[in-house]
Amino acid sequence: MRLKLIGSHINKGLINLNEKGLLMNRKYMFIIICLLLCLSFQVAIAKTIYIEVNGNDETGDGSENKPYSSIQYGLNQARTNDVVQVGEGTFYENIVWPRVNGIKLIGKGESLTILDGSQKDRVIQLTSGVIDKTTEISGVTIRNGKGGIYCKYAGPTLSNLLITMNSTYSDGGGIYCYLSKINITNVSIKMNNSCRGGGIYCSYSDLKLENLSITKNKSENGGGIEVFNSNLKVSNVSFTDNFACISGGAIFCHGNSEKNQLLSDVVISNNRAYSKGGGIYCISYYLLNMSNVTIINNFAYKGGGISIDITQKSSNIIFDNINKCNIYLNNAVEGNDIYSNIKINLIVDIFTVKNPSNYHLSPIDNFTLDIVQGRLIQKNYDLYVSPDGNNENKGDSFQSPLKNIFYALSSIQPNENIKYNIFLNSGVYSKKTNGEVFPLKLIDYVNIEGQSEKDTILDGNKENMVICCKNISDVNLSNLTIVNGKGNHGGGIYCAYSRLNLSNIVITENCAIKGGGIYTTGSSVIFNEENRCSIYSNHAGVGNDIYSGSNIDLILNIFTVKNPTSFHIKPLPRNYNILKGLLPQKKFDLYVSPTGDNKNKGDTIDSPLKNIYYALSVIQPNENSKHTIYLNSGIYAPETNGEIFPLSMIDFINIEGQNKNNTILDGNNKDGIIHFENNNNITLTKLKIQNGKSLWGGGIYCFKSNFNWVHPV
Repeated sequence: MRLKLIGSHINKGLINLNEKGLLMNRKYMFIIICLLLCLSFQVAIAKTIYIEVNGNDETGDGSENKPYSSIQYGLNQARTNDVVQVGEGTFYENIVWPRVNGIKLIGKGESLTILDGSQKDRVIQLTSGVIDKTTEISGVTIRNGKGGIYCKYAGPTLSNLLITMNSTYSDGGGIYCYLSKINITNVSIKMNNSCRGGGIYCSYSDLKLENLSITKNKSENGGGIEVFNSNLKVSNVSFTDNFACISGGAIFCHGNSEKNQLLSDVVISNNRAYSKGGGIYCISYYLLNMSNVTIINNFAYKGGGISIDITQKSSNIIFDNINKCNIYLNNAVEGNDIYSNIKINLIVDIFTVKNPSNYHLSPIDNFTLDIVQGRLIQKNYDLYVSPDGNNENKGDSFQSPLKNIFYALSSIQPNENIKYNIFLNSGVYSKKTNGEVFPLKLIDYVNIEGQSEKDTILDGNKENMVICCKNISDVNLSNLTIVNGKGNHGGGIYCAYSRLNLSNIVITENCAIKGGGIYTTGSSVIFNEENRCSIYSNHAGVGNDIYSGSNIDLILNIFTVKNPTSFHIKPLPRNYNILKGLLPQKKFDLYVSPTGDNKNKGDTIDSPLKNIYYALSVIQPNENSKHTIYLNSGIYAPETNGEIFPLSMIDFINIEGQNKNNTILDGNNKDGIIHFENNNNITLTKLKIQNGKSLWGGGIYCFKSNFNWVHPV
């Protein structure tokens, strides 16, 4: 129709073009169209902006021959779909991503292109809602920032990265994402620290992880990753050696809305949490789906592998029935492999044992079981263990001993009608010698017996408490030494709501926040009168040797001192029968100097002791005879005079320095310095307290106590 109309206009002379003119017109039109196409083609083509360490932002133009020197400047020149190509070298920058979508930041590789935040700010911040998955960051290392990558309202694609050694007092040491949708592929996230989510913190977001290594990250919660009110899809990812001060060594999931967490082809191993969920901790309202997930060798106080604290009935943990999971040889005070407060249908290929007990799953009544095979063969007889044994042995004699006590406890299968013993050969049982796993959680109807206190040594290497006894009706421990344990409560032995019989046991050089040697609550600890135990030289903020929430009759061969004070035992027992004290007690004022000697009498400034800790241990004040510990000028620290912190205070004592500027208690940023708990009638004078470090009171921790603080610094 249009052709006819044009034709009619031509015929009427409205358009007077001869054949030659028409051809010329078409030629010009063709040229114009070509120019327009070329222009649009040039606009559509993404340009590459080059960044080199030896470039120049002022004289460069971003070309390969004249590169810029800073990534920030290059990003600011970029437009949609441009590539910012970063060369080899280290770039000390804190980058704020421009409000432009589709820019691709590409390095030469994680080992060649380094983005260093200099601990000034996050290394990269993306906070624009226009940024989606077409924005890419790839081929670089992101390190040494106050946080690595910060994403808010942004959804970039992250691939082929190393994110390491970033640290923040906020959330997300490696990656932080809020109201974002992020895909992360082929990335290593390691050795990052934060308050929450050492490796990754994710809030109100959708996060997809594929082909990742998340290792050696630390935080209060979620050492590897913390997920709050978010959807999480994890595939082919390993979580190893992450640590949480509180819960969720590898993964911490929580929130109040229904979100899905899908884990497939995942390995969670050697992660730790002091409280709950060495591997995974889930709380509140969540659906956790697991397919071909392996959870091994993780540790926590509750739920070594997994800990579940969920209140909503619609929340659930779903184990894939086809691609089955493996959960074994995790360790905890309560629920070695899994603790759950809801009903769980446990479907796995390999579990620690085929027929688990409350030792492995707690409480056992919350679990229905579908276990194909046990990692350990269960044994219905006495077991024998030796540091030079082999866990593949039968373990029925010292001629065929097992290697680990932990292995023996995990595989033995007693019942109330048949009690068994685990006999320990001479030697040192530790992580370094025989790969021992601590704490050793005692179980009902199984006694542990060594050769003698001198010959059978359980050594915690200052990493874990050694013995845990919780909810145990009656068990015997005999003929061994417990040394170098470390825990929050009870470095050597933790005993809660149990009956524990001790004979020929030495407990020494253990440390804890409470009860360096032994911590008890709601328990009956019975010391054998004929085969007496010895407890001495342990250390804690409260109750250096013993903290007891239970009434105990202390019947011992050797204790730190013959007549203990609240420095040694908190609270003091009504009855004690101690044959010998390791240290001589002193009923007079004491003098201490960093250049002194603990073999001195300590009664004058010319014959001073060396450590404040030692002085507190041997001094013997009372309400009728208050004593003073005089400190000479100098620095009292672990690195100068071998000082031991925290110093546990005792009643009716004064500690007085020479001058508040030259009598210095220095914690070397390792421990808290002074600890008060239920103390009275104490005065501190002319002291400077510095470089203490603790979750509660780095300099001074004071709980239900009164003390006088004169001329402090």
